[in-house]
Amino acid sequence: MKALNGDIEALGSTTDPATAQTVIGLLKALIAKLPSTLQNDAFKSVLSAPIPTGTNKIGSVDIANSPTVRVDSATAVNVNMAGALPAGSNKIGSVDIANNPTVRVDSATPVNVSIAQPSVLQIAKVSPTNMKSVVKSAGSANTSELIISLSSVQGRIVEYIITADATNTAPVYIGENGIDSTKGIPLAPGQQFRLEYGKELYFYAQNTTDKIRVTVISAT
Repeated sequence: MKALNGDIEALGSTTDPATAQTVIGLLKALIAKLPSTLQNDAFKSVLSAPIPTGTNKIGSVDIANSPTVRVDSATAVNVNMAGALPAGSNKIGSVDIANNPTVRVDSATPVNVSIAQPSVLQIAKVSPTNMKSVVKSAGSANTSELIISLSSVQGRIVEYIITADATNTAPVYIGENGIDSTKGIPLAPGQQFRLEYGKELYFYAQNTTDKIRVTVISAT
């Protein structure tokens, strides 16, 4: 083969090195001078400056072969589904809920919860087993007074049975601490009242001679 400068160059062999004075050797030397990105049928671009922030968006990204997608941002990412999720028995395999979050279930369908560690959960109705009766006379007129303290009752108070003494001269009132004739439950002389209440109960009388008989039913 005759070169442009008039020299005669042999075609050479594919095994010729880039230093060989043959056509194939010269072509290998030329290819060696090209950027490596162009030697393997690939093209890479190097950004000379950062991509500016703002409203710039990528038009469309096709993610194939189910890769793992990682988003290093605290900002919520909206994902548009290509199609509706099929109805049926599809389930999420496993969800790890840490740090005791608040879980909201927007469904009227019961949700089954499996406890990972062995645990015993027992709910039992406790029947009343104790009864205590007292007679409470008004220590002062027009004063809210404690009927019986919780510490003097065995177990948990379940119910009060209260009877206003038949000899009372006026209604008495029962309720929470601070009651008076305007906000308590009135009991006329001789009237009986049953109240399921687990806290301390108070009564209010307008006369020091008035009294009530109280039976406290409790459970242990």
